[in-house]
Amino acid sequence: MGQQIERDPVETNPEKPKGLAVAGMVTSIIGFILSAMFIGLVLSIVGIVLSAVALHDIKKGIRSGRGMAIAGVIIGGVGVVSWIVTLIVHITVVAPKEEQLRQQLQRMR
Repeated sequence: MGQQIERDPVETNPEKPKGLAVAGMVTSIIGFILSAMFIGLVLSIVGIVLSAVALHDIKKGIRSGRGMAIAGVIIGGVGVVSWIVTLIVHITVVAPKEEQLRQQLQRMR
């Protein structure tokens, strides 16, 4: 029979970079945490984009980190929805009360 060559597993299966997936997930997490502010919306969107690009590269076999990229898309989406809900609550609940408080303060002067 033929001679078999033993291969080093590190050489045949090199670790693919996953930095983009990590960056997308971390950016999405920070965006979610700051979702009460405008910067939270921006960071969540950036996290979604980075994670989506990472998923595209993972599909091509260029990168690894599929779970982190999926988490980045999901957390970023939740951050965007959270920001929208916060905005709606502010417009419908907080802003009218703020105007009432201003009127009461003016009467007190």
